[in-house]
Amino acid sequence: MDAGLTREAAWVLADKMFNRDADPQDDRRLCFECKKYDTKYGTCPKIVDRKGNPQIPLRFVLQRCDWFELKGKK
Repeated sequence: MDAGLTREAAWVLADKMFNRDADPQDDRRLCFECKKYDTKYGTCPKIVDRKGNPQIPLRFVLQRCDWFELKGKK
């Protein structure tokens, strides 16, 4: 909810994440789980426009990303 979701939307997303985590074959992630995601500006350095400017990703959509790196993992 701190990131802008309503209480209901946060519960729905939490449920989706719970189900994803319970399935060992589900490799989808959320942008805000990635250490590259810039929380201050809500952008990703890997998602850029034609001029090379970082764009705002679909941060609450489970998706696969070739550049994903889990926060806290080295």
